[in-house]
Amino acid sequence: MSSNEDRVIFGRISDLDRHETQAEFGATTLEAERRFFHYRPQIVSNDPDANHSTPAGWEHVRFRQNMLIQEFSNCFVFGSNFIVDAEQNVFFDSLKFRRSGFEFYNRALRGASPASMPECLFADGGMNVSWPKDAMREAIDIDEPVYLLTPIEPDNWGRWIRLVLPRLEYVKRLDPARKILLKCPSKWQKEFLAFCNIDPANVIDHDPTRIYHIRNLKMFRHNSVDLTVSFNDFERYGNIAERFRNRPDLPKNIYLGRKNLSSINPRYRVLENEEKFMAELKKLNFVCFEPELYTIEAKIAWFANAKNFVGLGGSSIYNSVFCRDDARYITVESQPTFLPTHTGLLASLALWHGVVFGRPVDLAQCGANAHANWTIDVDRAMGVISQGLR
Repeated sequence: MSSNEDRVIFGRISDLDRHETQAEFGATTLEAERRFFHYRPQIVSNDPDANHSTPAGWEHVRFRQNMLIQEFSNCFVFGSNFIVDAEQNVFFDSLKFRRSGFEFYNRALRGASPASMPECLFADGGMNVSWPKDAMREAIDIDEPVYLLTPIEPDNWGRWIRLVLPRLEYVKRLDPARKILLKCPSKWQKEFLAFCNIDPANVIDHDPTRIYHIRNLKMFRHNSVDLTVSFNDFERYGNIAERFRNRPDLPKNIYLGRKNLSSINPRYRVLENEEKFMAELKKLNFVCFEPELYTIEAKIAWFANAKNFVGLGGSSIYNSVFCRDDARYITVESQPTFLPTHTGLLASLALWHGVVFGRPVDLAQCGANAHANWTIDVDRAMGVISQGLR
């Protein structure tokens, strides 16, 4: 079948075998890496002028994340979760160097800091950390043992669901008396911690625009933080979702929209013909659901009970960890930027899934701005979606 036919091929995964990874010195392996097969998804483009297709280097064999705990003494923390040990080595929550994480720090966190913060400098495929004069002397001292749980993007819902929640569960089981260093000033973050039964007295609100000097720190690390779901996490999410199932009052077809977010920021990732798209989806008995307007309990309940999902690409896709095993998920993407991440998540959950692409309003933004405003060909999209429903 050619890639431009108006159909979606759905694919499941099958596990291959256990793939052990070498833990760094001083680290304890909690979950071993495991391989799985990710079928090449069928890419259906709404844009006849674009050539969205599966990337040539598509990885059929993917890896569910491992999980390690590493302990540090007398270290400094800057940004979201960058650690400098006594030998001036730099660590963060991925075992693989990811320049993008440090670039995000330089741009979004260091630039917003009222204090003197180190700068990440890149050269010859590596990185050096340049410390301002006396920056370490301005560090906030933490003398009691802590876990550092702040993700790279500290306010991103997807990272809280995929990284913070499982790490909190490990902390409760392994070190319930140890304090948690975590950026959590927002109402939804405090509600998230309450849902996970975390005592607020055990949480130190982390400010990523400051430097911390910590006597003893533990940190969760992964082979690569690609947000796929491990076997342990798969079971953990399933146990949570089971508490919210069997709700006949909730819809079976859900459209994950962005109207509220678009009204807040009309130049950020707005689907400009979303109203028309929603009107057509309603004809197929889809109900619009915007997760950021609901409690975490409501989010889980809606995802745990529905059968068919159509969602605009974004953090809402990470709520799919609570889906039924037989659910189907069609992600509607503006550009290919997040294709491996989003389909990798769905594949690691063993969910049937497909992809529909739109097009940036300004074609010059294609590939240059992943959050540019965009449109879809609604009629073509509906033809694809109607074939994918259970």
